[in-house]
Amino acid sequence: MPLFVYGNLKCGELGHGRIDRLVDHLFPTSVEGVLWERDGMPLLTLRDEGLIAGELIWFKSDDGYRNVINFEPATHYRWARVACTGQAGQLANVLVAGASLEPARDGGDRLHEPWTTTRDPLFRYGLPAVATAVRADGLVPFRTLGNDPNEWQRFFRLQSAYMLTCSILERLTLRVVPGKLDKVAASITALGRQKDFKNAVEQVGLQNWHRGVGRADRPTEAAPLENRSDFATWAYQVRSNIAHQGKSAWQEAELVRTTLIDLHDVLRIYLLEKMPGFEQSWSEADPTAMDYHWRIKQSPEYLAVA
Repeated sequence: MPLFVYGNLKCGELGHGRIDRLVDHLFPTSVEGVLWERDGMPLLTLRDEGLIAGELIWFKSDDGYRNVINFEPATHYRWARVACTGQAGQLANVLVAGASLEPARDGGDRLHEPWTTTRDPLFRYGLPAVATAVRADGLVPFRTLGNDPNEWQRFFRLQSAYMLTCSILERLTLRVVPGKLDKVAASITALGRQKDFKNAVEQVGLQNWHRGVGRADRPTEAAPLENRSDFATWAYQVRSNIAHQGKSAWQEAELVRTTLIDLHDVLRIYLLEKMPGFEQSWSEADPTAMDYHWRIKQSPEYLAVA
């Protein structure tokens, strides 16, 4: 029996790479229901309230279904069967919203157009917001902090942008890494080891090779950045880097500034390579940066002070 998909497993979406080699054939169709979103994840409730566009997928073997089961979280989904419109009412398996999950009564979480990652606000507007913060506060290196309130405030604004970037990184793992939602650190490590992510890291050219980042719960340990496959995990740890009093505080601020720029550019390269549709989304949100493919390190402002 085929599988009906309406979200991250559709052809062209980030999750489709988990199953594409196992697909025999597919074609577009629709089912009756309500499409909505929770925790950044598309959900379907089967009701006679409208048509939800998606695709019917026939797998070459049961390995296709095994990959789907391992990929999508059981916390959000359960299995059901549905009759598709057209195709003589083709029956299909489908992952619908979990038994305890329902769309909001006021309809605020309902989607009225086909779901796609390129419309996710974190990716569509979050990365442009980070770029704006960097252009305002992150182009000039930190030389000292001392008791200068302007420099401290500049640092904390960049740290806020860094936290937003880490939220985008976390959201990305939902799209491409199988596993449970509560294993965020492990998912980020898995993302960093993916070939396409490592290629993006290599294209950026990191600024902090061999720099160690400590952990609050293990103050005697500092994990250095030695391999491109470690960058995602290393950069995620930097989010906990809290500036301290003392002469070297500016070095921590500089670590946040430079890593923020690198992480932003890695995410831009990775997403644009995986989903070219981001070009249109980002052109609408940040049209002036299109000439340098939204990469901060290729922008005229950055090159002018580099």
